[in-house]
Amino acid sequence: FPMPKRTGSSRDPGANPESSSLSGTLMSSTSTSSLRSSDPSLVKKLEAESDERYQSVLLPINERMFGPLPQSETITSRPMVLLLGNHSSGKSTFINHLLQADIQKSGVAPTDDCFTLITSGAEDTDQDGPALVGDPDLGFMALRNKGSALISHINLKVRKGVALNNVILVDSPGMIDCPAVSTSQAHLDINDALRIDGERNKNKKVAKVYDRGFDFMDVIKWFAEHSDVILLFFDPDKPGTTGETLECLTTALNGMEHKLLIVFNKCDQ
Repeated sequence: FPMPKRTGSSRDPGANPESSSLSGTLMSSTSTSSLRSSDPSLVKKLEAESDERYQSVLLPINERMFGPLPQSETITSRPMVLLLGNHSSGKSTFINHLLQADIQKSGVAPTDDCFTLITSGAEDTDQDGPALVGDPDLGFMALRNKGSALISHINLKVRKGVALNNVILVDSPGMIDCPAVSTSQAHLDINDALRIDGERNKNKKVAKVYDRGFDFMDVIKWFAEHSDVILLFFDPDKPGTTGETLECLTTALNGMEHKLLIVFNKCDQ
């Protein structure tokens, strides 16, 4: 009896499946190569849009669900130390002393309102916010989701010949009392000062009163989560705490006590 003819897409049982897979791969590669040569601008646009979706949609979901996607673009390869504290608490002076170089400006009044990342390198270079968050090799692309105001308030300083190598120090803006908050309780002890500040800010966020243009506590929390050590500076001569510092301790640093160190600076003065 004659055998029935095969119809449709039935595969010959004698055919090699690896040959079929290789054929499909070659066709896909040929199509991609053809697309790149015909319209390279379209390819760049698609790659940029894909990267944006990956950073803004997939990675946040991946982090919340502890998913399998690689997170190399949001976690730096070098250990990171975050420095926090009231203005004039000695953060910049500590950095200059630790690195044995005059890198950060210091003074009694607030001298800087930026997040400054400082690390070692072969040459002295500076990068502004757009360049910093736009470089996937540096690991800060996730900060693009924090808004343009933050991007204009962040920068990177790479310095050669510093005393501490292969570590990133993050000098944060000095935390201050907002204009509506009185500092008359500075003569009180630390417990009374914390209690008064807590009662004052119980029903409202300090960040909403003192507007930096971006969610300051959210950015502090991001840096804290990605840091290996957090140093919180206090000036023993001023035992009271500011509204922003209290908000930082109770919200942004909540649950990170295992890597938080409190530094009482200027003890010799």
